[in-house]
Amino acid sequence: MNARTGSIAGGSSGEPARPAARRAPRDGGSSSTTLPDDDSRLWIAIAVAGGGALLATLAPLTGLTTPASAPGFASWPLTALIHLLPATLAALFAVRGRPGVAVGLLIASALVAPGRALADGVLLVDAASAVRPELIRLATLEPTGPGLGAVLLVVAHLAALSAGVIAYVGSRVDAGPSHGIAFGAVPGPGLDTGSSAASADSDDVERLSGIPDRAAPVQAGRRQGTAITALFVIVAACLGLAGAPFSSEDPYLLSKAVLDADGLVLGGWVAAFLGLVVSTLLATAARDTDGDRALGGLLGTALLVFALAAPSVAAGLFAAELKTTAGPVFALVAAFVLALLALRITPRPSSRTTAEGVDEVRLPGARRLRRAAGVPALLAGLALAGGAVLPGLAPTDRLTAAPVNHQAGLLVPAAVLLILFGVGLLVSVSSTVARPALVVGWLAAPMVAAVSLDVVFAANQLVGAGLGAGAWLVMAAVPLAGAGGFLAWTAGAVEREDVDLSEWPADLPSVIPAAMVALWALGAFALPVLESEELRPAGILSNFQIASWSQVLGLLGVVVAVALAPRSRPAQAAGLFLGAAALLLLRVLEYPLTSDRVADAAPGPGLWLGLCGVAVSAVGAGVVFRATRRSADPTPRD
Repeated sequence: MNARTGSIAGGSSGEPARPAARRAPRDGGSSSTTLPDDDSRLWIAIAVAGGGALLATLAPLTGLTTPASAPGFASWPLTALIHLLPATLAALFAVRGRPGVAVGLLIASALVAPGRALADGVLLVDAASAVRPELIRLATLEPTGPGLGAVLLVVAHLAALSAGVIAYVGSRVDAGPSHGIAFGAVPGPGLDTGSSAASADSDDVERLSGIPDRAAPVQAGRRQGTAITALFVIVAACLGLAGAPFSSEDPYLLSKAVLDADGLVLGGWVAAFLGLVVSTLLATAARDTDGDRALGGLLGTALLVFALAAPSVAAGLFAAELKTTAGPVFALVAAFVLALLALRITPRPSSRTTAEGVDEVRLPGARRLRRAAGVPALLAGLALAGGAVLPGLAPTDRLTAAPVNHQAGLLVPAAVLLILFGVGLLVSVSSTVARPALVVGWLAAPMVAAVSLDVVFAANQLVGAGLGAGAWLVMAAVPLAGAGGFLAWTAGAVEREDVDLSEWPADLPSVIPAAMVALWALGAFALPVLESEELRPAGILSNFQIASWSQVLGLLGVVVAVALAPRSRPAQAAGLFLGAAALLLLRVLEYPLTSDRVADAAPGPGLWLGLCGVAVSAVGAGVVFRATRRSADPTPRD
């Protein structure tokens, strides 16, 4: 390692480290990452969050539409509780000397705030399309305009976002560099990583990547069960929230599942789901370094699931002509389980004190993180395989025969790819290459989900058929794959901290194939792979549909992969090329696996361009790996 052995709190090895002042907890809790005596930034964040909560509480009273529309039931007490509870708990924990918990609560709220702002922003654009009986319930088709309350509601979510940013930045600045890695942040270059030599059992691929595996704390392995459990719980909560919020007999209030929603509502729910998953991952990742922050993050995530599910359950119970569905109730149960997991966390300092008196936090090693990433990737692949086998629609009287979903054939190759990535990460000999491949390859799950669920949701909307087990498994695969990609990206961040990349040159042998793959991918995803006079397939440039997001995600994944490959180490560059090849292969397989939907299907230009991209990606992976293997220094730099 090059100048990377100093103390985490010291600017260099020649300067004495100065410990950051910390406030002692008043109730015996952990102070592993706390603010110093001058905790004004935290109180500013709490004030901003509290002000936003008050605005959200007042919003229904000032009128959300013009002319004003009453809610479907007496929902104001529930609305006030939902918005005031996180800020109130943050203030209580701060008063009791547990600022880490307060910061975790505020950051969790901030991660979901953009999604909630988008979902509520529909009141400013088209209130008639809002399925929010706890806020408004229209009884006419007459056009309505936004009221002051709609503006206050959006501003309240922006205030929650600002409060989380202030709390996070304040905790990093006030707590000093020795505590800046809490809540999942990547450690700085001064982190003591133990020995810089590669482990004795490192294979050639591991040595070529230049990654020394860091020693991991013993207690980190014992706590992985909580992290995996929390991940499963939050995925289950997202699945419950993704279904229809309630059943409705009101012709002016049509209940829709998330993927049936339009515009801002769809984008808002997707952003909220991502925020919930990220909040859970960051909170569980912080458990080994900051118990208070982990407690606040998990508790805040549970409160947010409650805030998203409780209004739908209450509407089904108390609003006329509405009935409760199982999805929101399932999400409430998941929120309760997540809260229990949060309360089971016993905050304890997991850092060790050096001779200078400075706490040094040790994070799990890169190898352990790669294995952790392989588990959700493997589960996502199994979920896609189950989605291909099980029915996507539940039986109903109006559905005499289930429609043939030719596009569901893409689930099988995507499942195989994710299973291979997951197994590759669990096996040490291939984990170094599989890790960057999964960073981009996880997009295979949302790509095939967007395509295969198009027919399912169309039938669901036309005949009211419920979603079958296959559709739920496909939807579950998306956050699982995303979790695997996030953990793989985190493992890469740890790897880069262990390797001196300041003098690592651009890999010239990979520049040419990277540029060629980018050009082939642009044509493969922008042009159709299937042409027919009877069918106009979804595309990016024309006929943009839900399935078009598959092409957008695939193109972005390939472009990012080939852009990073030339500046990556040999094994990592090979993995990025393989990930790009996987996404292009899914695009190519769309023709043979879905061509039965029309009689006159013919290959389109996107098919041939995609085949060229797959071939060049595979060749590029081999070329860059073999060419740089001879010239790159295979050992970690000292």
